[in-house]
Amino acid sequence: MRCVKNRARRSGIILAVVGVLMLAGCDDDDGKRGNASTPTPTTTASRSPTVTLSPTTSPTNTPVATATATLAPSNSPTHTNTQVPTVTPTPTEGHHGPPHSIMRVGSTESGSGALTVDGVPIAFVAESACVGGTDEHCDEGMIVYTGTSPGFDDLTADDPNKPIYVLPEGIEVSIEITAIEADVSVLISGVVLDEVGETASVNTTGHLHNHPTWTLVAPAGAAVSDRQITFRLHAAGFQSSDTIPLTLRVFADGEGGHDHDE
Repeated sequence: MRCVKNRARRSGIILAVVGVLMLAGCDDDDGKRGNASTPTPTTTASRSPTVTLSPTTSPTNTPVATATATLAPSNSPTHTNTQVPTVTPTPTEGHHGPPHSIMRVGSTESGSGALTVDGVPIAFVAESACVGGTDEHCDEGMIVYTGTSPGFDDLTADDPNKPIYVLPEGIEVSIEITAIEADVSVLISGVVLDEVGETASVNTTGHLHNHPTWTLVAPAGAAVSDRQITFRLHAAGFQSSDTIPLTLRVFADGEGGHDHDE
């Protein structure tokens, strides 16, 4: 059983940094942004982090933001979907990072069947913030690794050999977490998902394009192994997809090729 207080602290760290990324924005290589409609959360935040950022430099000369998070005490032991806190990011210099990739969503039969995707790329993540640490090595702190690929988008053509077929327009697709490792989360459509059973809207077919923020938090200086998130996709009029396993991996320069959205 996980310690609730420690889990709350980790979630606060993740939320604080993900808030920075949302405000800073992330342009895809094709110049598009996700057009996700942000669902109204059905739960309320139990605490409000206050974040102050200042520039620092990672050991690999990649600019990293240093964040100090102050959490108000919570009396509720129950996990809730939490809105991303409002923060003011400190601009950082651009750097080469993980490649862009996409999961195109369709169905196993034309106009029916179960939802499916045409492939599941690795979710590469890179250092984006230091929380609670000192100097450029973030000593005694936590490193937050984030990435915005793979994203979701509409399938552009039927492929009976897989099989996968283009979905009709105007259907809302949602994501549900079915398994997730500790210190891992995903921000999608303004909702942070880090517990089994949590759901959020991806977008509506015809305009499904949406890049979530995949997040992993680990102690500074620690070797970070691959982590896993497993999810399922839902849409009215279609069977839910099989569970889809996604690997989060810390990015190394030159790894993962140079995939881009089409």
